[in-house]
Amino acid sequence: MDIATGIKEICDEWEKKLNKIPWADADERYRAFTLGKGPHTWRTLTISEYGQLSTKLRETEKQIKGRLHGRQRRDMRMDINKATAAREKLRI
Repeated sequence: MDIATGIKEICDEWEKKLNKIPWADADERYRAFTLGKGPHTWRTLTISEYGQLSTKLRETEKQIKGRLHGRQRRDMRMDINKATAAREKLRI
């Protein structure tokens, strides 16, 4: 498989997964699709840019992991707050 075909297949899978996520609003969806410059940007890489591909991928991986970690922490805080509120309601 050549690099261009591999990039296309990965970007197709990336978009399928992003489309399955229920986004809170259009802005959040847009940010997800443009994270790491988005699937469209990766598809438009030229052959001369393939040499920098591993560096770009590592940078994108770090960026995605950082944002996912932040989202997970936010979701955990919300769950904790809900559980605390429910527990306090039961005490009254």
